[in-house]
Amino acid sequence: MTNAETGKAPFGSRVPPAIFPPILGLFALANGWRVAVGGAGQTPWLGQIVATIAGLMLVVGLAAYGRKLLRRPSVVLEDLTVLPGRAGIAAMILSSYLLAGVLVPIMPEAAHIVLWVGVGAHVMLVVAMIVILFSSAPEARRVTPIFHLHFVGFIVTPQAAVPLGYVGFSTVVFWVSLVLAVLIWLASAYQARTDSFPGPQRPLLAIHLAPLALLGSVALLLGYETIALAAGLLLIAALALLFVRGRSMLEAGFTPMWGALTFPLASAATLLMMLGYAEGSWAFSIAGLITLILVSVLNPYIAMRVWQAWGNGKLAQQTGAARA
Repeated sequence: MTNAETGKAPFGSRVPPAIFPPILGLFALANGWRVAVGGAGQTPWLGQIVATIAGLMLVVGLAAYGRKLLRRPSVVLEDLTVLPGRAGIAAMILSSYLLAGVLVPIMPEAAHIVLWVGVGAHVMLVVAMIVILFSSAPEARRVTPIFHLHFVGFIVTPQAAVPLGYVGFSTVVFWVSLVLAVLIWLASAYQARTDSFPGPQRPLLAIHLAPLALLGSVALLLGYETIALAAGLLLIAALALLFVRGRSMLEAGFTPMWGALTFPLASAATLLMMLGYAEGSWAFSIAGLITLILVSVLNPYIAMRVWQAWGNGKLAQQTGAARA
């Protein structure tokens, strides 16, 4: 029987953006192993393997979601009306920045193209989100941790931009991202006095770690060692708090929202190990290695579960993905 006869939409017409956060987490995991095994600037085999897997998954995901957009381009705006869609589309774009970083030492020309295509797509995402937020009801404008991915996410670009020579651009991105991250943290803290996330959405709170980890990593790239050290110390405190509250964050059981854990934790491991090298500190190195070992198990597990749910058709329904 045809899809029309069964009433089912073609598989590719409802590709969920939720497939992308685990990919972003795998790219960040590859960065972590690059630093752990070879130090900053090296590309040891383990990091290359993880990056290759993440790159292949990104290509498959982009092809599938691109087919959905070709069927009805405006479907992306519908995906942006729900939290999993907002996180997923942002993760798709941020993954392109990390892919550009992987390409820098082997295909620098391609890295330039991927980086700037990603920046262009990110600018369009920010504009779309501003329009959606201003046209939504007041209760729908609530600040969420996903705001970091949208408005602070440009802080991922220096990982490719600095090696490619865009130091001035990276410096501007760093300071603007720092201001925006602080504003989002403050707004979130203010809201937390009266609002709380429902159980299934609590893993999103881990996204608050990502700007701290990335700002610290970029600070090291730009030579702001004092800022990087402060970010590292705050990050350790935040990780400790996350560990203490971990049970309540995950009490709803596995959901696709667990994808939000992958990128922040892997980025945290990377910063801590970078600081271990830069400061000659065993404390940072050990904390980073413990976190890296944790995410080396967690991130692939989450990626497997999420993509398995995509394959059996459950992920779109679970995350409210729009249909083209």
